[in-house]
Amino acid sequence: MSLKVSIYRQKEKVKRSLSRALHGHCVVLLYHRIIDMKYDPQGLCVSADNFSEQLSFLKKRHIFISIEEFCDCLEKKKFPKNALLVTFDDGYADNYFNALPVLESTNVKGMFYVATENIGTKKLFWWDELDLIFKQVKKYGIDLSTLRNMHGTSDNRYLYEFYVKNCKSASSLLQREELLKELRSQVTINDTEKGNYSFLTKEELKALHRSKWTDIGAHTVNHLSLGHLNVTDQFIEISESVNTLSQLLGYKVEHFSFPYGERVNFNNDTIRICKQLNLKSAAANYSGYVSSNSDVFSFPRFVVRNDRPEVLQNKLKEIL
Repeated sequence: MSLKVSIYRQKEKVKRSLSRALHGHCVVLLYHRIIDMKYDPQGLCVSADNFSEQLSFLKKRHIFISIEEFCDCLEKKKFPKNALLVTFDDGYADNYFNALPVLESTNVKGMFYVATENIGTKKLFWWDELDLIFKQVKKYGIDLSTLRNMHGTSDNRYLYEFYVKNCKSASSLLQREELLKELRSQVTINDTEKGNYSFLTKEELKALHRSKWTDIGAHTVNHLSLGHLNVTDQFIEISESVNTLSQLLGYKVEHFSFPYGERVNFNNDTIRICKQLNLKSAAANYSGYVSSNSDVFSFPRFVVRNDRPEVLQNKLKEIL
């Protein structure tokens, strides 16, 4: 690193530090699942015990705020010192059974973004189906050479990565389903393996909404990458998820999060549609903290893993 670059970076760090001192900041925590899972290739699961300990530990050092307070702070360009906002993506049943009791016992409010297609069904998210398929492949030594040859991959690990990449970037539900059909033709998932992947039922979602420690937001219908869709399909995915939740819960859903959430997964059209639908905020998923100048329609979040509280705290310090 050149001396010039080093000096520039040091100046930027000082500027960020001064901004936080004057205007505060907020780290938006992103959880997915609160469940103790030994098999978790995506790293989406945090055990209930760890979740409880994380919140109790962080509460001694930070101020937890709600999504409404968060939006108000951004509008006023002033956050409390060391503010945190807790969010959840997707809509797994364990959010109700395992996360909610912890939020209520620690008096911390959580923002839950729900993808609507799976509500009340036994469908699996594509990444869970993919993980269970390859678990079966490894367990029973299933031969996937036909698919490896088809996609020019050398082994099952690269084949898995091929499907993750292409399912994530699919430009339509049909395209994603065609990819999954290739695997389904070779492997059948044991039904007993599906038990830990339950989605919220309508009744559970309503009960989650009734708690004073929760807010509910939308997360599209089919969990497609909005940045890979045309404008019409983006509008359908966003508006229909908002409308479905609003009708089910009996109030206007006003907050949204982008599936996957990296910068390639949304664009200017996505943000314009969110504003057109009179939403108040839209959460992204690129690393960083929210400053007084952050955009309420594409703010960063920090993905929380199944870490001990002290490890999580150190990770939070690293992004400042």
